[in-house]
Amino acid sequence: MVEVAHAHATADVIGYGCWRLSLDQVERLTPREHEVFLLLADGWPYRRMADLLYVSERTIRAHLSAIVDKLGFDSVLHARLASYGYKMRHDELEAGGRPGEDGSGN
Repeated sequence: MVEVAHAHATADVIGYGCWRLSLDQVERLTPREHEVFLLLADGWPYRRMADLLYVSERTIRAHLSAIVDKLGFDSVLHARLASYGYKMRHDELEAGGRPGEDGSGN
């Protein structure tokens, strides 16, 4: 039971903690890196991202490496978790709402 609680706490830190700390750093991404960062949130495999952006899978991997470095993540998995949280907030704001207005308290 202790391991489960520890894993959950770690996931919160990796997911929410990292993306919240890195939101201001997202502006450092190039426009193409930003596109790849948002595609990460959708869970696309690298091959599909490459097809969507008309580039090679190798180019996607290069963008992901740059994203991990620029945002200070330990891995692409951390970047994927952060991109999911970032995209949720981004989409909320684009729709004209403010984070947490849905009554969820988030």
